[in-house]
Amino acid sequence: MRNLLLTLVAATLSLPTFARDIQYTYEGQTLTYTVLDEDAKTVETKPGDSSTSENDVSGKLVIPSEIKDGDIIYTVTSIGQSTFSECSDLTSVIIPESVISISAYAFYRCTRLTSVSLPKSVTSIGNEAFRGCSRLTSVIIPKSVTSIGTGAFQNCIGLTSVIIPESVTSISNFTFQGCSSLISVSIPESVTSIGNWAFSGCVPLATVILPMNIETLGGAAFANCSNIKEVVYNGSTPVESIEDVFDSKVYEDATLYVPDNSASLFRTVSPWKFFNNIIENGYNGIEDMVADFDTDAPCEIYHFNGVKAADSADNLPAGIYIRKSNGKSEKFIVR
Repeated sequence: MRNLLLTLVAATLSLPTFARDIQYTYEGQTLTYTVLDEDAKTVETKPGDSSTSENDVSGKLVIPSEIKDGDIIYTVTSIGQSTFSECSDLTSVIIPESVISISAYAFYRCTRLTSVSLPKSVTSIGNEAFRGCSRLTSVIIPKSVTSIGTGAFQNCIGLTSVIIPESVTSISNFTFQGCSSLISVSIPESVTSIGNWAFSGCVPLATVILPMNIETLGGAAFANCSNIKEVVYNGSTPVESIEDVFDSKVYEDATLYVPDNSASLFRTVSPWKFFNNIIENGYNGIEDMVADFDTDAPCEIYHFNGVKAADSADNLPAGIYIRKSNGKSEKFIVR
């Protein structure tokens, strides 16, 4: 009998603990949260099923850093999978500093979402987390983020500007595919891998600046980006990839800028050998690249094709420009 009791006790202790849900109202919005760890007192916004939301919200949403269940306080550490998916009336989101991860499909097809505040605590953005957020216009990815999932911003057709921090080392497949309004993207030197179709369909994209230590460049990474006029390759050793990285029109019309004494090497490696125009770190008659200059001096800023861009270097999108001031011309890069 004693052995039977011990067996029953052991079996009871080994039973899995099932997550429980808590409803909590904050700033006029009621959300459902799922307990992640009863000992650590952590929760996530309740995950949905596939692309179906478990939290039907609208308008401006402020997610709290802490919630209460009676007298017990829990910390919100994650935005759960599909938790706000298809919330078509959600317009803005403020995510608290307690959150460290945004799970897959978290804001999938929130078609009226125009603003999202990503905290400095977030380290990962899941697959297709913001896919189809067609009114989202700009995203600042915090320096804490090390991982951006496949298709995270795919088909965000209103997205015009993205800042990727130095903490990110790879850009996954389809990450910005179909972002048809993107005219500016800054790829940091920390990135060593750009996935398949990563920026395909970013039609207005005019300048691509590739980091020095790039090791992998996926197929069709910049396909259907026919307006690219300048590709800057900062490394002296070209990474090899297949021909369809860029469109044939780009190979015909765009200029590939490479370091000094490396053009002959680039002309032997795919896809770089398909560029008609390869220039070694320069522009005819223009001095070496400059990083600093007197920003108060009167000047004119021109694109490389000779079209005037601005009367100052302030707020220029990423690209290569010629600055003319006091009879002197200087080439510079805006990242």
